[in-house]
Amino acid sequence: MNIMIIDKDSKTVKKIRCLLEENNETVIEAKTVDEGFSILLSQKIDAIIMDIVIPDGKGLDLFVKLRKHNIPVISLSDLCQESVISGYLNSMGIVDFVQKPFNPKNLLYAITKIKMS
Repeated sequence: MNIMIIDKDSKTVKKIRCLLEENNETVIEAKTVDEGFSILLSQKIDAIIMDIVIPDGKGLDLFVKLRKHNIPVISLSDLCQESVISGYLNSMGIVDFVQKPFNPKNLLYAITKIKMS
């Protein structure tokens, strides 16, 4: 799968990249909403892992744009409690929520669910 990571934290991106590449996934990185959307228009993306808060806008702004492209999104964030934010994001079409700092098994499980759908 081609998986785009959109996150402002380079350490988090590096951890996710290593985890995904160890599991034979192709990783594309973006640091901003605009960069992520530009990549989306120019490359085949199968899934997106993204933070909710991104420097040039809230990730929620991009979620609205992504709905039109039918690309599964896993939200990765340190905001709020997982149970509270998960329900909110599910209403926006987000397929899964992973709390930061993330457990690699939880992230891989979320990706596996996308592959099985």
